[in-house]
Amino acid sequence: MKVIYYAISFFMLVISAASTLSGLFKVSWVFKRSVNNIGLFRICYDKLGVQECQRFPNQGTCDELGEAFCTVWSSAGYTIQLSFIFLVPCLCAITLIACIGRKGGKKRREGWRLMTCLMVLYSSLQLFTVITVAVFSKTKNLGHLGTGFYMTLVAVLLSFTACFIQIIAGFSASRNYAWAKEEKDYWFTGRRSSSLTADEHTPLISHG
Repeated sequence: MKVIYYAISFFMLVISAASTLSGLFKVSWVFKRSVNNIGLFRICYDKLGVQECQRFPNQGTCDELGEAFCTVWSSAGYTIQLSFIFLVPCLCAITLIACIGRKGGKKRREGWRLMTCLMVLYSSLQLFTVITVAVFSKTKNLGHLGTGFYMTLVAVLLSFTACFIQIIAGFSASRNYAWAKEEKDYWFTGRRSSSLTADEHTPLISHG
C-alpha cells in the first residue's frame, strides 16, 4: 500500500488525539442554563459569578441518579483514557512503516491490517464515551451537550475516517489497483531503485 495513505491516516489520528485531549479535561461536556457545567470527572457550579467545582459523579449524584449511572459514567471517563493505549503504538507503527525505505514494501502491503485493528479499538473506546454522555444527557436530563462533547465527537469521526481509508486502500492494494498499490521498485520518495535505473540504461545488444 502506498505510503501516502499511511501519512493521511497518521495526520488524521494526530488531529483526533489533539481534539480528544482538548475535550477530555473540559468541564463542558454537558451544561444547563449556565448554572453548572459537567465534565467527565468534575461538575462546576456558578455561584454569584464564582465557579466552584467538585468531583463528578459524587455520592450525592449516585444517590439521586442511581449507582448504575455513576458506574457507567465513570467507566466512560476511564475508557477514553484507555483508548490512548492503542493510539500510541498505532502512530509509532505508522511512522516506522512509512520510513523503512524501499525494503519495506512487504511491510507496507501487510501492515495496514495491524494499523486498522489498533485504529478500530481506539475509535470504538472513544465512541463508547460519546454515546454514554449523549444518552445520559437526555435520559437523566443533565442538560445540553457542550464543547467537550463535540470536540470528542469530531475526534471520533476523524479516527473512523482514518480506519476507512486504511481498509479501502489496503484491500485495493492487495487486489493490485494501481491507485493504491505501491510499485514494486519504488520506495516512499517515489524514486526508482538504482538497480532498475541501471538496467534501463543498459543496451540489450552490444555494438562493438
